Amino acid sequence: MSSEDFDIYNRSSQTIKVTVLDESGDHVHLTGLTEAVVTFKTNKDDPDTDAILQVKLTEGKIAVTNALLGELTISLDPTDMDITAARYFYDLVLYFASDQYTALYGEANVLERITD
Repeated sequence: MSSEDFDIYNRSSQTIKVTVLDESGDHVHLTGLTEAVVTFKTNKDDPDTDAILQVKLTEGKIAVTNALLGELTISLDPTDMDITAARYFYDLVLYFASDQYTALYGEANVLERITD
């Protein structure tokens, strides 16, 4: 699990590449991954039903690019990113048949795009 804060623009396409590492710094094998979910929330304690943004592997928004090296790509389009510019909490949770793993978490600073 690792923590990372980042800036991202609203109403714009974004591609985020993630390499999932365990606490020892070893690659997490994604073979057997059944779901991956990225969730943006205003408050950490908000229920998932109140999430500002949520994208999933099973919806085609997250792709495993190299299962053995723990590599994922998260693809957000302008419709996904049609959210208010603000600072949000986010996490990436991986689901396997008998386990779940918070791979990444932090704060996403969503910036207002200047051009309409």
